[in-house]
Amino acid sequence: MSDYFRSVSVRITEPVRGRFYWAIIENLGVASMFNELAAAIDPYDTWEEARQAGVAELKRREPQLWAMPPEG
Repeated sequence: MSDYFRSVSVRITEPVRGRFYWAIIENLGVASMFNELAAAIDPYDTWEEARQAGVAELKRREPQLWAMPPEG
């Protein structure tokens, strides 16, 4: 088993009222520092639609997200 750990989550934002976007983000080890790994291009009409789409994208990317980082 590996000691490698990534803190990855789906975040939903509403920059314009009624327009929701998902983003897959990774915590960089400090509470307020994140790296955006992927994001919705087009908005969704509801928070739940955006959440479902973001989780589906996270699942699709799962093999590459959990691959071991290169040594060095």
